[in-house]
Amino acid sequence: MANVVLEGSLTDTQGCSSKRKLDEWVLQVEQELMNDEEIIDRKLATIFHVPKPLRDSNKHYYTPSLVSIGPYHFGKPELSSMENHKSEAVRRVQLRVQKKFPELTIKSIVESDIMKMDKKTRACYDEEIPCSPIALSWMVTRDACFILEFLLNYISGFVEYKEEKVVSIKYNSIFDGCVKNPTWERIIDDLLLLENQIPLFIMKHLLEMEMGSNVAADEKLNDMMQKLLSVNLHVIFSWDAEQFNGKSCHLLEVLYLSMVGSKLESYYQEAASLEKSQLFSFYCSSISPAFLKNHADFIKTVFESILIYCCKPCSHLMKRDLDLSLPTASRVFEDKVVPQRRRPKLPSAVELKNAGVKLQPVILTNAIALGESVAPIRWIRFDENTATLYLPEIFIKQNSHSLIRNLIAMEVSTDKYDPSPITQFAKFMDELVDSQDDVAALKKKGIINNFLGSNEEVTQLFNSLTSGIVSQYWCKPIDDARIGLAKYQEKKHKILWSEFVAAYFSKPWLVAGSLGAIFLLLMTVLQVFCLFYSCNKSF
Repeated sequence: MANVVLEGSLTDTQGCSSKRKLDEWVLQVEQELMNDEEIIDRKLATIFHVPKPLRDSNKHYYTPSLVSIGPYHFGKPELSSMENHKSEAVRRVQLRVQKKFPELTIKSIVESDIMKMDKKTRACYDEEIPCSPIALSWMVTRDACFILEFLLNYISGFVEYKEEKVVSIKYNSIFDGCVKNPTWERIIDDLLLLENQIPLFIMKHLLEMEMGSNVAADEKLNDMMQKLLSVNLHVIFSWDAEQFNGKSCHLLEVLYLSMVGSKLESYYQEAASLEKSQLFSFYCSSISPAFLKNHADFIKTVFESILIYCCKPCSHLMKRDLDLSLPTASRVFEDKVVPQRRRPKLPSAVELKNAGVKLQPVILTNAIALGESVAPIRWIRFDENTATLYLPEIFIKQNSHSLIRNLIAMEVSTDKYDPSPITQFAKFMDELVDSQDDVAALKKKGIINNFLGSNEEVTQLFNSLTSGIVSQYWCKPIDDARIGLAKYQEKKHKILWSEFVAAYFSKPWLVAGSLGAIFLLLMTVLQVFCLFYSCNKSF
């Protein structure tokens, strides 16, 4: 609708001024109706501005420090130093294209091909881009050339790309360095920011022009992404080319799908799939103990009846009327505070270790041999038979904080990534890591590989990632592990108690002996007390 604000009411005191505003608004509405241009569906967006609550608290984690990619940070003076490198990248890509098609230039590709993708390009962004089609086309083309040329040099340690590099008349430290350049890591960090993305189909089209084949362009782009992320990914993963082709819209999403897999629906843990006792326990944690004590049997009977006959329909009513939340998939990230749904509390790593739980890292080769999914988040599980918690290896580096925060920001910006497995995993690790001792325990088992520095820094990282984020999802592998650990603890307490009863109170003579031992112990304590304090003789 037209961006006209009508202030106040149309009264006689406003006179002709208000009438003119209303007439202008009517004209704009009529012009919009006559406009034949296709309306861009923002629901298809995959590149987002970071939600304000996240950005306000930690702006530097979401803002590029060296190079702007795409329209959201374009033209910032502090990022202008990379513009000359972008021009050099365009020249180099053009030289490679002209090896196949001598008559083609980047200018002709922009005007004949990239501009035709204007609506498709704009649909990838969650906000309107205030520039002309030709300006946006040149912007994303220059950025695509820069990324391609940078990646070509960045992965030049892999032999197959060494011969393809264009010899430059002028040496360029970004594109011609044969020794690892500290600037490269800063560029990689910027390329994996949510607001600093361009659609991959722009890069793919330029590769098609360069290589003269759609299939060859796909293979090369896949290979470049795999080798880039294998160096920078912070969870060991196995590349699945099929999940990349046609599903990943930008570099950060390639990374995301490599970690969680492409079938997000398999992460859902619907209410109907949970045992009645689990759901009853879940709701009991949200109700006052006094109320439960007086009405427990009645509540359980009513709850089970509702669950059997109308589980999903009643979830809406219960959430609205009783301020409770069923564990179903629904959007939850809002600027306002939303009551957090209760889950079984996860003990810390040290507490689990003391309770007899073994912590075991899942190595990629072992996971494949066991037939596990290649997505590391799916490796999380608790084996009740062996009391073993399996977790993927985690590599903590300097840019881990920024990278994980941007993945979380991408999840909470849209329902496309529900039920937000990265956010759930971050919350899981937040509970697992309470102190430096927990980090040390996970390091000793090979689950955490710390390249960041002290254990305290790693603790602070995990404890701050999901601050302010509320989630009402049940993420199947993670919450299955939670429930399994809760059952194990409850079962272990019962076992210890039953063993104690069997050992000391199972037979009459054991009862008498146990009571006698307790009596003697109490008398001994009393005797020691009387040695230091005067006791009444009659006592």
